[in-house]
Amino acid sequence: YFNGTQSINYGVKKIHKTHKDNYTNILPVYPIGDLKKSTKTHSYMDKAIQKGSIVIQEHSMKIKGKEYCKWIDENYLMVGKGYFYKGDFDEAITTFSFIKNEYEKNQIYFDASLWLVRSFIEKNNLVAAEMELQSTVKNKKLPKRLKKEICLISAELFLKKKDFLKEKKELNKATQLIKRNKNKIRVNYILAQIYQAEKNYSLAQKHYKKVIRSNPDYEMTFNAKINLARSLEKNSSDSKKMKDKLLKMIKDDK
Repeated sequence: YFNGTQSINYGVKKIHKTHKDNYTNILPVYPIGDLKKSTKTHSYMDKAIQKGSIVIQEHSMKIKGKEYCKWIDENYLMVGKGYFYKGDFDEAITTFSFIKNEYEKNQIYFDASLWLVRSFIEKNNLVAAEMELQSTVKNKKLPKRLKKEICLISAELFLKKKDFLKEKKELNKATQLIKRNKNKIRVNYILAQIYQAEKNYSLAQKHYKKVIRSNPDYEMTFNAKINLARSLEKNSSDSKKMKDKLLKMIKDDK
């Protein structure tokens, strides 16, 4: 289980690292791109699926319908994630649905539900995604640890539906739940893009400045500075400061 989890983590880092954002559009919440085309990371996911399957086959202790090995449900979830990041969403949906049916009384039920929502979103089955999400959110036993993830998944769903008002609401909630500023960079950038599209330039500026202060990668910093300049009023003191910053940027070879 440990080796399989490490393999998924390494593969996901590689997916994030190789993903190229299109800054002319509002960014997706998860920088994963087309997972079916990310073939270079499929071997990491295959390893996780293999490792999880070995644990399930060799260590499952099911007696009279009850599972007595506490690691089995977590290995099923790992296998589902492996299929998800391979872009095999049908297998992922089958696995996460099985976990929900088999482990209804365990907290992992809710983890599987959220991964099911993400799988439906990637398949562009937005009706099924929204139904699953609403059912999960309404459940009174929903663990508090998943509230942040629910906000992010909801925002991704509303982005796909082009419902930017609801997306903005979920992202603002996420900024309150995410503790580290470094982990808020992408959320703040998306919020800035939405506010800029709405011509709410003061809030757009606020979030672009937060992005820049958080020291993101060069490409995001560059785009944040350019969009910050676009969102400033002409002849304002901030505009003059931005002009100086843009002139400074010109000196950078990049």
